[in-house]
Amino acid sequence: MIKCAVADMISSYLKKIGVMSSVKRLNTLDFITRLERGEFSAFILSWSVSKEFEPAPIWSSTGSYNFVKYNNPQIDELIEKGILTLDKKESKKIWSEFQRLIVDELPYTFLYVPSVISFVREGVEGIEREDKRLITEKIDEIYVPTISRPKTEIAFKELGKKFRETANIQVTKKITPTVTAEDVLTRKLLSQPTPEPEKREEQVVEQPITPPQPQPIEEIKEEKKETPVQEEKPVQIEYPKPEKVAFPTTPDAAKRLGLTGTVYVKVLIDENGNVVKAEVVKSFGGGVCDQEAINTAMKWKFIPGKVNGVPTKMEQTIPTI
Repeated sequence: MIKCAVADMISSYLKKIGVMSSVKRLNTLDFITRLERGEFSAFILSWSVSKEFEPAPIWSSTGSYNFVKYNNPQIDELIEKGILTLDKKESKKIWSEFQRLIVDELPYTFLYVPSVISFVREGVEGIEREDKRLITEKIDEIYVPTISRPKTEIAFKELGKKFRETANIQVTKKITPTVTAEDVLTRKLLSQPTPEPEKREEQVVEQPITPPQPQPIEEIKEEKKETPVQEEKPVQIEYPKPEKVAFPTTPDAAKRLGLTGTVYVKVLIDENGNVVKAEVVKSFGGGVCDQEAINTAMKWKFIPGKVNGVPTKMEQTIPTI
């Protein structure tokens, strides 16, 4: 493994300058357990950054995977601002400052970034050789022009022919895939059903309907009054603004699996700025994390939204990590 080779290399470099060290190889579960307990002098771990940047679990002072106990109030403030900011230009400034601080303080020693080589078929447009982004980061920009698309008819009868021909061939060498502890635990966690909110039955009390009594007919004289025409005023809407933000606590099951992601929760905010209802609109696959996201969203406090200056109930979607 690359990590083991790198660890041996670092140990040999330390020995040359008089620092004695030893490399200990652990299975996945023991490795995670020692990380959580802080039982290490140093460790090598790889992180992958998704298209959706989520720094809080690693770099926040209360982050679930902040194993080195890094604590910088300025970083915590930048993370909160960056998550809540919807303006792209402002968001870029915030994350640039965030990265500058991380590089200056260096809570981790960054060793290497593996090279990724992408092959693209001739005729595909929307991708340049100088573009260093991953294919997954620009997948919505890639396309094949109509003139470059192959003009072939699909022979539906031939579909699955190769599979049928090889289905009865006996495999002489059985290949056993490598299954890590994370794989087993992830399947176990994701197989659990997402907890559904408790359903409450409302009792309906039937009341006897009393038929309306006939009323004496009175002659009503209508006076015609001229109603002044009022000019319609434009509706002014002020959307709710976060006043107090709550951060979730990662469940132990998700923490052991190393699950990270953002759960988007739609909340209903009343006239006083309190969250009175919350529901998950987008999950990243962890059922146990969804319920924690809902509980966290209920703790948020907002400056209430207004319509023409009057506080009004409004819905808003918020991200929780």
